[in-house]
Amino acid sequence: MSRNAAIGLLICANMLWGSSYVVTKVALAEIPPPLLAALRFSLATALIGAIMLWQRRRGRQAGPGLSLAQMNRNDAARLIGLGLCGISLSYLLSY
Repeated sequence: MSRNAAIGLLICANMLWGSSYVVTKVALAEIPPPLLAALRFSLATALIGAIMLWQRRRGRQAGPGLSLAQMNRNDAARLIGLGLCGISLSYLLSY
């Protein structure tokens, strides 16, 4: 990846993250907090799942280390618990 592309992606990421609080405040006027959290995480899950499926079809792994297919059940259960309790609950309470 070129330096200009990396800088462009960093700027886009900062714009998205910076505007998320404004968008959340506007959305909460119309949508209840549990539904907004569910929509946000459903969209993120679908996007990450699509990227992982695309990389698997190309024969590549998402990153260094074990892939999800190689993860044992105990670690997978901990990861799911972290996602459900740690992250989802945190966002739900912050909304």
